[in-house]
Amino acid sequence: MRGSLRGLLAAAALCAVSAAIAADGELGPERAASLPIADIHFHAMAFMSPPDLVARMDARNIRWAGGAGAASAPPRLTGPQRDEEFQALLKDRYIRATGLSEIAFGYRDEHDPFFTGTDTPRQKSVLETLEGHLKEGTATSIAEVHVNSRTSAPLAVLNRKVPADSALMKKLMDLSARYQAPLSVHMQFDADSVQQLHGLLQAKPEGILVLAHCGKDTVAEQVRPFLQKYANVFCDLSFRSAPQENGRFPERIIFTRTSLDPAWRALIEEFPDRFMVGVDDVHSWGEYDRVVDSIRFGLLARLSPATAEKVASQNGVRLFRLK
Repeated sequence: MRGSLRGLLAAAALCAVSAAIAADGELGPERAASLPIADIHFHAMAFMSPPDLVARMDARNIRWAGGAGAASAPPRLTGPQRDEEFQALLKDRYIRATGLSEIAFGYRDEHDPFFTGTDTPRQKSVLETLEGHLKEGTATSIAEVHVNSRTSAPLAVLNRKVPADSALMKKLMDLSARYQAPLSVHMQFDADSVQQLHGLLQAKPEGILVLAHCGKDTVAEQVRPFLQKYANVFCDLSFRSAPQENGRFPERIIFTRTSLDPAWRALIEEFPDRFMVGVDDVHSWGEYDRVVDSIRFGLLARLSPATAEKVASQNGVRLFRLK
């Protein structure tokens, strides 16, 4: 009965939002093509150079990019060193994040107390490093933290599941609150992870949490309760579109270049201040262009004009304090 009621309420919300969009109209492809974009979940990949990225961003009207940490380019540079390179050229256009290398690759196995321990030497060292970056202003966000990426990480070393309300996560939320730095969390929506995430948000209501990929394997109705209950939860729509998910997990696709899932459109229109976009990781400039086209013409063009402008850049500018 409860499930049936939820379904009826979701259908009613979808109808109401659809009516509102019909009255206000969709943005359309022509206007979508000209919107500036804040790409708040972007990994500078090993094949990219800072000048090439600037040229691509200028050509595609991407005003800002970053927020997720650069990939390393061995044997020459680590991820943080490459972040410095990109920031040196792009300056305020590069959203500098801290923590990707330190946290994503700091975890070893299920017996590692890095997440769950209390003040272990390695945990303490990592937190001091992150706070130093946030305090001195070289970073303004905390990069993608993988708490449940069992089947959704780009590298096998990142396929893991740790408690979303672990001691480390609570300390990261404290840092987020202290420096008003968005904390990006990659979490598949297993039932226990969802319960833990509720616990984290209830324990740490002052932090800013961004659900990377809107939960990665979620449907819209799984995300709605978090947006309803917690004003400090936001979503990025990175890696939920074709071509990135094509042939792997098509059920995770929210939009393509020619379509937008109606339930997700309804959720975005219901909470227009809580969604942002991201290119995430790509493996060629051609793929980069195709992902940007999906964002512009599959997602933004199908939203109402006011919502499209917020999702394209205004929400990212506000949350990440972009200039």
